[in-house]
Amino acid sequence: MPNDPVCPTHNIKLRQLSSPLRAKPESLVQGTITVLECDVPGCPVMYSKQMAPDLGGFFKLDEDGKPIAL
Repeated sequence: MPNDPVCPTHNIKLRQLSSPLRAKPESLVQGTITVLECDVPGCPVMYSKQMAPDLGGFFKLDEDGKPIAL
């Protein structure tokens, strides 16, 4: 698919997490959330339009597991 997101740091296609995240009960997002991540070990880049719509879908997790800007 030509519009698949790529890691802005490594310029490689992001892959789906092996186990999808579950939305927290207080979240506006319901059910299972599909998240993509960079294949490069240690790279914090993640992508999910559901979790980070205001960030263009690209984010990293802070120490509490909340999405923040790269």
